[in-house]
Amino acid sequence: MSDKWISDEDWRTIVANVPIVSVDLVVRREGGVLLGRRTNEPAKGAWFVPGGRVRKGETRREAVHRVASEELGSDVEIVESLGAFEHQYETADVDNVDSKHYLANGYVVDVVDGGSVAGGGVGNSDDGDGVGDSDDSNGVGDTDDSDGVDGDDALTGDDQHDAFRVFRSPPEPCHEYVRAYVEAAESVDAWSA
Repeated sequence: MSDKWISDEDWRTIVANVPIVSVDLVVRREGGVLLGRRTNEPAKGAWFVPGGRVRKGETRREAVHRVASEELGSDVEIVESLGAFEHQYETADVDNVDSKHYLANGYVVDVVDGGSVAGGGVGNSDDGDGVGDSDDSNGVGDTDDSDGVDGDDALTGDDQHDAFRVFRSPPEPCHEYVRAYVEAAESVDAWSA
């Protein structure tokens, strides 16, 4: 398996001409799903599951663990395979390419015991704003606020996300592909409308 990224020119050719095989992680956290707000295309500005492409020579399961390490800073246990989903976007992160096509393989995962997400935990909140104020021992928030959101400013983004939050109901904006994953997952609590 290659750890080296391909050249910008080759990546442009791939995005312009072929589907990209990827894995998406539906991370279960305290009765909700961990989502990151995307800072790049496609789906810029939307709350989305962590994910990434499968590298040549890498199995999809290996890709799940690598993506969890890179985007969340933690290892995960695969709970459920959701199968393959066609994701087609009318935008791309490549100049002069107007669309992007993924063959995305969805997986429900749990963070391995003792792991924390993105270098921090989702905290306990008592001020009603949905943003956590302190870490708990397992790195997961247990707020019961009315908006169905747990968060913590200590959860830093990566190069694709500016924030991570746990949602117990669909956020706005929530991409339709995230909704499809939650609906397909037997091991994830259904989101309230």
